[in-house]
Amino acid sequence: MSDKARRALRTFAQGFLGVLVIMAVPALQNLIQDAADGQVDIDLNFWRAVVVAAIAGGVIALISYGQNLFEDKTGKDILPK
Repeated sequence: MSDKARRALRTFAQGFLGVLVIMAVPALQNLIQDAADGQVDIDLNFWRAVVVAAIAGGVIALISYGQNLFEDKTGKDILPK
């Protein structure tokens, strides 16, 4: 695996987890409330949040890969290190 791909994969994981945490908090609060009421249902909104987080992480990773590719080809940094 190239260094560019490894960095983009790492960025995907960071973006995915960051977006998932933000989107999953309300779903997890609902799950806790339902469990306290003794009625637990499968919430499809949670799985929708997982899919949205994966898509957002993928878009972020593609941008990161493009930036890494550009910086490696030109030797110039887009953002200062």
